[in-house]
Amino acid sequence: MLDPERVVAEAFAMINVPTVVWIDEDGRVVRAPDVAFASDAFIGFHGVESAPHTAALRRWVTTGVLPDDSPDDGVHRAPSHEEQLARAHLAVAREAHRRGEEVVVRWHIARAAALAPDDWTIRRGTMPWLGVDPMTSDEFVALFAEWSEAGRKYYR
Repeated sequence: MLDPERVVAEAFAMINVPTVVWIDEDGRVVRAPDVAFASDAFIGFHGVESAPHTAALRRWVTTGVLPDDSPDDGVHRAPSHEEQLARAHLAVAREAHRRGEEVVVRWHIARAAALAPDDWTIRRGTMPWLGVDPMTSDEFVALFAEWSEAGRKYYR
């Protein structure tokens, strides 16, 4: 799914990808945002097997039984004041990017990253706006190292 305006990311307080939210036919969130993968292609990077989530999702779809391991790790919570302010800076940076105002983009991205250092949708997601490769650049490698040293808290 493409979400360039961050509508879904904002609605569900998503801070990394891939984040999944289970929503039933009535539009109710039945399982909090969590990190899950459709395959094991990048398991060496994140260390999360895809099979348990896929099996739980299939079980819910076919039987209606929700797993009892819904995330409650403190990551998926209402955003703090600083995180909300970071998102405001990101919105300004997005508009400045559309207008080609590079200095403004860089300043607001830096502020957003400082206010929400754990939000990869800000820190990694804006790398292309700065002409930085979000997969193999030195900046990404440094972000990955910082995240690894902090305990890789997005993935359980």
